[in-house]
Amino acid sequence: MNEEMNLLKSINNNAEIASEFNMEIISLALLDVAKKVEDKLTHRSFLAHSMGKRNKSGYFDEIMTRSGISLSVQASRFHYCSPRKDNIPIIYYDSFEVCIYNGKFSIPHREVMLYMSDFARIDELCDAGDSTGVYGWVKASLIEELILFLNTNEIRNTSDNKPELNK
Repeated sequence: MNEEMNLLKSINNNAEIASEFNMEIISLALLDVAKKVEDKLTHRSFLAHSMGKRNKSGYFDEIMTRSGISLSVQASRFHYCSPRKDNIPIIYYDSFEVCIYNGKFSIPHREVMLYMSDFARIDELCDAGDSTGVYGWVKASLIEELILFLNTNEIRNTSDNKPELNK
């Protein structure tokens, strides 16, 4: 995250310098770029905090929610994300691959639809998924809302050991 903050500071400094030399068009362009970078930083702040840095294997650590459901949010050339590149700062990804799981196993798509029917963007999430519980090209805003939803809902096991969401 420090690299992104330094980039933002540099853009703002260059905009100020351009303004001092009456280069208003360049200054406005740089301020526009700074705003876009800032929006991405703000938008992805929870993801960056939750995921942290990549581990030695190149993957982000799982995001554990208070509900008991965990998320694997990944991005690399091998994942369903955009762009499909390795080891670039998180702000450069437009979308991510997400796997939803409870304990050791992914939660199948049909169960996600059932357990998370109260999630406002469930249709958008499910459109990105397959039957195994892997969701491709998921926008950061959707992931952040999903994390918030899972952190504000409680999971309890039903008699057949399948998770059930309770408010």
